[in-house]
Amino acid sequence: MEKNNFFTNKYLKQYEIPLEYQKEYISFHHNLLGDRLILIYYLVFVFFPGSYIFDYLIYPEISFMMLKYRLVCVAITAGMLWLFKNTSFKKHPLLMTYFILLITALTIIRLTILAGGVNSGYYAGLNLLFLCMAMVSPWTLKHSICGGITTILCYIVFVILPSVNYSYSIVFDRLYFLSFNVIFVSISTRLLNNYRRRQFVDKKYVELKNNELDEINKKLADLNKIKSNLYTSVTHDIKTPIATTTKSLSNTIKRLSRLSQIEDTTVTKIISESITSLNRATNALKNVKNIAEEMTEVSKMEDSVTVMKFKKVNLKTLLENLILFYQSTSKTRSYILNYNLDTNEYVFDGTRMGRIIENLLSNATKYCTKGTITINASHIKDQFITLTISDNGVGIKESALDYIFDRYKMVDGKYQKEGQGVGLSIVKDYVEFHGGEISVESTFLDSTNDKTNSGTTFTIHIPDSITQGNYEKKITINK
Repeated sequence: MEKNNFFTNKYLKQYEIPLEYQKEYISFHHNLLGDRLILIYYLVFVFFPGSYIFDYLIYPEISFMMLKYRLVCVAITAGMLWLFKNTSFKKHPLLMTYFILLITALTIIRLTILAGGVNSGYYAGLNLLFLCMAMVSPWTLKHSICGGITTILCYIVFVILPSVNYSYSIVFDRLYFLSFNVIFVSISTRLLNNYRRRQFVDKKYVELKNNELDEINKKLADLNKIKSNLYTSVTHDIKTPIATTTKSLSNTIKRLSRLSQIEDTTVTKIISESITSLNRATNALKNVKNIAEEMTEVSKMEDSVTVMKFKKVNLKTLLENLILFYQSTSKTRSYILNYNLDTNEYVFDGTRMGRIIENLLSNATKYCTKGTITINASHIKDQFITLTISDNGVGIKESALDYIFDRYKMVDGKYQKEGQGVGLSIVKDYVEFHGGEISVESTFLDSTNDKTNSGTTFTIHIPDSITQGNYEKKITINK
């Protein structure tokens, strides 16, 4: 690495900034020098003539001569500004800054000589000039030292050496303050330059990381699109043969059921065993179908926008049909449905509301192999509709309640059932799409309680939004 590298090893290792950014920093510093140089020009235009008031008050007899020198300095500075803006000098802002320092320093020295030479207090103008130049212009340590030495040499050559009557203590005093000012300004510009470089490095680091994040987000978006297309393709391809196979199995079960009426013990036994096997196969296909449907739902949920189709739905009929379906699939469970509704029709997205209830009933059925599942539906007018689905199954561990609605999370242990861990997350999303909320309470079956004390209750509150007619609503999904 070059000695004058603007990026130190520390910055390179800490921020991983490529070396090619050195040129960009040089360009940045160059442009900053040019901008600050113009500011210095304007400061000279304002303060140099304005300081004439001090000449007039302190040295009225020679104030007019001093004004001439000030105006000459301003005129030369104006010419240099024109050169900087209109010629190739604009490529050398640092050189033009040194010219400004030299011209103004020589003018102040000339004023000092007119005011009494070494004994004049006008030397303080050199301190102010150098301090202003170094603070306004983004000098480095090297620039500050060069400018300071130039200022001190000009004072020695044009003021001290030509003088005859002066006190050494005064000379020491003048040089001491000039030297102290140079040291102070050099240290300050060093710190400012380091801070300026640090800001540039930090900015490039943030830009670099933002670009990396943009690339990662773009790749993730492409992967999500591929995943969604894959979900759609796979679920479409497996749903059709599942439906066909399920229908064929159902028809075969019906035919065998009719054959089982033949009074032949051997035949009846064979048919009964066949029906049992076919029922198991049908249930297995239904599980596969449910997985496919859940994959489809997840794919839809990962879109940025989904459309809710609201219309009046007969809630009572919806609940009764779902319960009849589950009662027909199991003889070991009992289902209880309680109503407290002042009307049967409410405005929902019918498909998604059916999916909410079906998922919760399916979940209760899995974990309550023998027992009771209770569904309560109530409505507080102009407020909200409440649905509760309770079971006295094995319950859910308290530690699992924190992530029960998280996607792809499943409860571990001996009571874990088949599934992909997306059913309850879909339920929660659909409830929230309706503007509602869902909560769960559960007592887990373990050594501290018995079967009668365990179970789970899901409670849903959905705002009462009875509206005339059908309508659609776009929901923005933030996942």
